[in-house]
Amino acid sequence: MPGKHAIAQSSLAAIGIFVVGGTIAGGLELASLRAASLAPTLTIPIAFGTVVAILRRQRRRRWEQVPLVFDDELPSDVLRFRLEYRDHEGQEVRRRKPS
Repeated sequence: MPGKHAIAQSSLAAIGIFVVGGTIAGGLELASLRAASLAPTLTIPIAFGTVVAILRRQRRRRWEQVPLVFDDELPSDVLRFRLEYRDHEGQEVRRRKPS
């Protein structure tokens, strides 16, 4: 089922995002404290923000043409597999019920 992740996988993703984001923010803070002017320090966030804004605008433009669609299935729903037994010629073979 799409979007259904284990708790461990979701926790690992959250910790990874936190660590990466914290590392980037810490690096920018350290660079801004050591720099003589703010111009080099502000260049990275401005460039990153511009890329994010462009990608967001493209994504929203695509949503107007093709909206996202999800097939929601509840975990309590029973999925029935319609398995068929076929012989080597492709004819359906019925299974005998145990007696």
